[in-house]
Amino acid sequence: MPAFDYDLVIIGAGPAGLTAGMYAARARMNVLLIEKAAPGGQIIVTDWIENYPGFPEGISGFDLAEKMKVQAEALGLKMETAEVQSLNLTPDVKELVFQDKSIKARSLIIASGASPKNWASVKTGTWARESLFAPPVTPRFSRKKLWWPSAGETRRSRKRFI
Repeated sequence: MPAFDYDLVIIGAGPAGLTAGMYAARARMNVLLIEKAAPGGQIIVTDWIENYPGFPEGISGFDLAEKMKVQAEALGLKMETAEVQSLNLTPDVKELVFQDKSIKARSLIIASGASPKNWASVKTGTWARESLFAPPVTPRFSRKKLWWPSAGETRRSRKRFI
């Protein structure tokens, strides 16, 4: 019988990973949540969220991520900032290898989310993602037409912001 460091390891601390971690922590599982950046995932760069349950007036993405993190920690969820280098998966043991250590778990949830795509602008050849995060006072983009590859609320909020 192999020795395990954790019952469950979750890779990714976006809303899905944090939610899974909260359920596991409430079930008194020995659980570890691993995130390579900041808890919250892509929502931390979202200006305003108006369609998340429980916030009828809306909430900033950063504030929502912070509230989720605080709630997860209050339930006893252990979180670490690290990047998984490789996985060794067998039916019985899930081994996660990091730069300086490895850990073994009975179960693994991969909630790594998505990454924004870098779309090259056909006209300028520059990366559109740069323009999405440029503040309106950035001289590089002032008085220039910008192209947004995103759609929906993200596009509208970025357009209003810039």
